[in-house]
This record gives sequence, C-alpha cells and structure tokens, in this order.
Amino acid sequence: SNLQQHYLSIGSLPSIGRPPLLFDMMDFHRRLPLGLVLTVLVASIVTTHHVQAESPSRYLPSRTKGSNSILLPKGALSEIRSVIESSTSQSSDLSSSSSSIISSNPLRGGATQSSSPATPSSSAPKPIRVAFQGEAGAYSEKSLRELLGPNVIAVPRPNFESCYRAVASKECDYALMPIENSLGGSIHENYDLMLRYDLTIVAEHDFRVRHCLLTKPGMDVKNIKYAISHSQALSQCDNYLRARGITPLATYDTAGSAKMISSALRGDAFGREMPEGCTPDNTAAIASDLAGQTFGLECKQEGIEDDDSNFTRFLLLGRRGVAQHLNKKIPCKTS
Repeated sequence: SNLQQHYLSIGSLPSIGRPPLLFDMMDFHRRLPLGLVLTVLVASIVTTHHVQAESPSRYLPSRTKGSNSILLPKGALSEIRSVIESSTSQSSDLSSSSSSIISSNPLRGGATQSSSPATPSSSAPKPIRVAFQGEAGAYSEKSLRELLGPNVIAVPRPNFESCYRAVASKECDYALMPIENSLGGSIHENYDLMLRYDLTIVAEHDFRVRHCLLTKPGMDVKNIKYAISHSQALSQCDNYLRARGITPLATYDTAGSAKMISSALRGDAFGREMPEGCTPDNTAAIASDLAGQTFGLECKQEGIEDDDSNFTRFLLLGRRGVAQHLNKKIPCKTS
C-alpha cells in the first residue's frame, strides 16, 4: 500500500509483512535511553519487594472456613461486634433465645417476622436489625449469629429482594445474603440485586453447612420413613438417606420443614402442608441445629451431608461502609 511504501522510503519498516503500527509499538523500547529503562526496572523491583515485604498477618485471613473472612486488621471485627453489642446491652433479653426474635408478622404458613418485642426508651440505643432470607432457624440466620454474635435482632424475610428493600428503606440496618456455594455455585439473583440496590459490602463470612436430622422428641430413628427438606439439602444427603431406606420428599425450605413437623405436633394448620403420607411419627426434617432449637425438635444426628466441603459465602450489606465502626487510621480492605 501507499502507507507501507512511505514507511519503506523513510527506512522505518524493514518488512512489507509487518503492519506499521505494530512495528512502531514493538520497536518503541529500542528508542528509549538505556538509563531510563534501567531506572524504571529498578523502581518496579523495589516496589514489588516493598509490597511483598508487608506482613500479611496484619489482616485476617481470606476464605477462612467457617469464620469471618473480611480482610480487616486483627481486632477490627471485635470492634464492630462491640459496637453492635453495646448498642443492645440494654436489650440483651431480645436475643437470649431464638424464640425471642419472633413476633406476630406472619410469613408462609404462619412463620413469623422478627421485630423488637419492646419499644426501647428514648435514652436506650436502637438495637441492630439484620434481615435474612428464609424462616427463623434457617442457615442464613445461623450464619448471621456466627458472624455478629447473639446480640442482634434477626429479621426473617420471604425472598432475597425483600431483604434488600428492608435495608434500603431503613427498616433494617443490614442484610446477610448468600452469594455463592461451594457445591451449588453462584447465586445469580443476589448479584443482580446488588447492582439494583445501592448497598455497601460491610463484611463477608464463609459458613460451613452442616445438615441435621430433626425429629419430634423421643422418636426412634428406625421409625423414620420420610425426610422432608429443600430439594438441594436432600440431594446433598442422598447417600445417607439411601443407606437407611429413607424416602426424600422436597418442600420449599429447610427450616420450613422443621416448622411443618412442629406445627403438626401442635395441631396447627401449617402442619397439614406436610407431603402426603408424612406425619410427625414417621417423618424427619433436614435442617440446621438452630431450626431444631427454634421449633422444639430433637437432633438425631448432625453432619449427615455426603460432602463435608459444603460452604456458603455470605455478604453483610448495609447502607454505609464498615469505616463507621473503625478508626480511620486502621488500614483495611475487602477481599
């Protein structure tokens, strides 16, 4: 082409087959002074050494199984917890047991939505309220308790978006949302909702999922014919159930299955939503141990999942960042 002929005429293009722009970019370093090249190289080595020399022990380890994994300086999480706990010190009875977080706002089948049982006085700090998806006793609530401790008010919500709305509307201070599972993969709905709602990631938590076999108190395990739970939980306990000849029956929720058995024992209407043929005398629920405590069921065996590498990563979302709880001089970053 004419452009190639031009470059050939000025001696800048030794080969017709090489594009002129590509040649200029590849040959650029040859035109730099040697001193400048050496200066840039030494500076990059010094910078890399400085970054690598910074002790990683200053930060909490990322992806720690079953523990908080936000990359904050050691002690920073305890500062956050102390702020939350001190704000509820005058209302400690609110979270002394799972039953104390339940109020009269119904979810599915009479499930309840938590709120403060008593209106604090004007001088008392406002209790921290954290929304999560599912029934009381769900794995999300258990993860919430592991991350933030007992002195928070857990607010169950029927779906993911209602958790985001609760924080955005200032009904709740935070929401703890599952973002990915080591076996099931990413939870895409929550990624989409994070783009839709202007909330900030405050912390993250890797939660070890341990499935429990829950029955009515005093029941003999040999009498269990059916196991009810969410379909994903049932599939994760498939080998355990097959070995014992227990038939899995899917329901809408893990903790909700425990609630069904508890409601049937009390004669409540929600107990009639149990699958056909299931009764409290022949049926167990697969859920968390917290669900068993919440609904008065007995845990016959814990850790019945087939794969012990079942972890769910949760994000704590709020309207403001974590800096409100930390000294500005403390270095911190999220993973």
